[in-house]
Order: sequence, then structure tokens, then C-alpha cells
Amino acid sequence: VDTITTVTSITTSGKEGLKLLADISSGEQAR
Repeated sequence: VDTITTVTSITTSGKEGLKLLADISSGEQAR
């Protein structure tokens, strides 16, 4: 259970991080 939770947390964090990077990239392009 711990392993699954950890993997899920990392995956979620990764997706959030990618989304943030995408938002920043879009913002830079908008400028």
C-alpha cells in the first residue's frame, strides 16, 4: 500500500509540475 501511495503521489506531483511548466510556457509565449 505504501509503495502504491508513493508512486501515486509522485505521479500526481509530476503531472502538476508539468501543468505548471505548460502554464508558464504559455504565459511566456503570450508575452
